[in-house]
Amino acid sequence: MRERKAFSVIYVEQEAMGRKETEGILSRFPDAEVIVCGDYHEVFNRRRQSFSKQHRAPALILAVHHGELIHQGSPVCQSFREDCFYYASSIMNCPYDCTYCWLKGMYESGDLVVFVNLEDLFQAVEDMLGEHPVYLCVSYDTDLLAMEPVTGYASAWSRFAKEHEDLLIEIRTKGYGHLPSSMAVSERTILAYTLSPARAAEQFEHRAPATNQRIENLLEAQKAGFPVRLCFDPVLVYPSWKEDYATLFQTLDQKINWESIRDISVGTFRLSSDYMQRMRRQDPTSALLAYPYVCTDGFYHLPDTIEHEVETYVTKLCRDRVKEEKIFLWREV
Repeated sequence: MRERKAFSVIYVEQEAMGRKETEGILSRFPDAEVIVCGDYHEVFNRRRQSFSKQHRAPALILAVHHGELIHQGSPVCQSFREDCFYYASSIMNCPYDCTYCWLKGMYESGDLVVFVNLEDLFQAVEDMLGEHPVYLCVSYDTDLLAMEPVTGYASAWSRFAKEHEDLLIEIRTKGYGHLPSSMAVSERTILAYTLSPARAAEQFEHRAPATNQRIENLLEAQKAGFPVRLCFDPVLVYPSWKEDYATLFQTLDQKINWESIRDISVGTFRLSSDYMQRMRRQDPTSALLAYPYVCTDGFYHLPDTIEHEVETYVTKLCRDRVKEEKIFLWREV
């Protein structure tokens, strides 16, 4: 029996049938088995699923997003001191397989959901813009650039941001191939690249581009004219983490112009206690998840002394290269 490939099975909600986005996605997978369903929850939220098994060759679920479309930003996420901080989910789940990813704790399913009513999300943002400026993260529940060959949503969001003066969006990514030529360049679309040392990326960030590839991607984004954010978040702690992060910054010294970086995010591992319990059940052999974290107010994090050591060390690496005002910690102290 041949091994199933990713997206070789596509579920389509009845309500999503015939929509422009649906037809565009289906056209990219002419050999996929298409199964029409009533409500995507019947597939995505069914009981007794195995995230890890499904994630090896996930199905794609095309659905219509109802209910609240724009959400208030989480207190454990960076707001970069923006007053009106929100996030939007046009895709749920990620094609990459990072050990520490909170999506593994949030979702029972390893399949990916694409909401095909993108115009409704855009309308919700326009309604908010009628009241105040908006800082919107559009790539927290997936890697939007990694899904660009499937959906084209990163390009759609960048075009939308360019057309709306009071909107600033962040597309966080670990990179994917070359930057799409359909992306609309403007100061209103921040491309935020998560960077880890090469050893950590290989050990903990499966399927994601290697560190050197991410650096090439961000250089390409800068050359195209996008503002680029560097994200050392989470800083991954393992036996050689200090030496490896020092090496990463030395590599960056040889590759990038630090003055051209928009800003830098530094954060340590933090995760909802509910998510952590689910992830530990799914991956009981993970040394990263087995670390003796401390639980405070429902969130696991590094013990205070270690957290302070990590933040101080990586922040010092940043301060040696950029101005203080460009460095943001996930938890301001």
